[in-house]
Amino acid sequence: MFRLAKSVTAIARQALVFIAVATALSLPAIAQTPKPEQKAPIKAPAKAPATEPNLYLTPAEIAEIKSGTGCKSTVRQIVALKKKMAAAGLNTDFYELSILPQDQLVKGQLGTYYAVYLKDAQRKERFQFGGGDYTIDDFDTRFRGALSQFARELLAPLHGGVEYKLYVRGSASSRRMRGNRKLDKQFPFASVSYLPSAGTDLYDANASQSVSFGERYGNDDLPYLRAAFLQKIVTDMYPLSPPTVLQSTVSESRAKSEQYAELLLYIEWQR
Repeated sequence: MFRLAKSVTAIARQALVFIAVATALSLPAIAQTPKPEQKAPIKAPAKAPATEPNLYLTPAEIAEIKSGTGCKSTVRQIVALKKKMAAAGLNTDFYELSILPQDQLVKGQLGTYYAVYLKDAQRKERFQFGGGDYTIDDFDTRFRGALSQFARELLAPLHGGVEYKLYVRGSASSRRMRGNRKLDKQFPFASVSYLPSAGTDLYDANASQSVSFGERYGNDDLPYLRAAFLQKIVTDMYPLSPPTVLQSTVSESRAKSEQYAELLLYIEWQR
């Protein structure tokens, strides 16, 4: 009986050894079992970058507009454009257009007048100057594209189809500057010619006047300097219709919203 128990114990020991060895041999195989292949997450297709409008009208575009070959000013298209501009608050990513109540802002020019507000498409902000400034250092980055879109979408189609003119008018808040400043080296305007006022919201096209500047300027000079800056920018961009400056004044308000120069568009629509 004792021998039988001893024999059973020996067999049990051998069985345990066998199981241990088998387990040890099987571990590497288990460890090396490849994991199921994980699929890479599907990425959404990258959005195409927004197309930036060209910063300037090319010489070829200007030549086409002058010759009429690049204009879309057929009667049907002019009528369509008039309807588009007559819509309440024409508003794009680059500019806003609103109809002025006057039908004769400049003597002898009876028609429709529009205020044009250039916008920074990224920040959704209107064209405006900083306090005491008459230039905008990052104009090319923020507003040149807006001006090019306005020229291509509205001015070029008008050219040769209807009578139109551009005007600019500057403003400044009554908040006084702290001392006078030197004129900007890039825009050292010596003088500005303008059409004088001929009454409330009326200007005389036949009585041009001018204002001169020294090496430094103050708050009273800002309206004309701002108008001159916008006039030059628009003329460089769209030389087919250089804007005319209208008499510009300092506002009685101290609000920052008065620190602007506005672009005005006159159109004598076909009847």
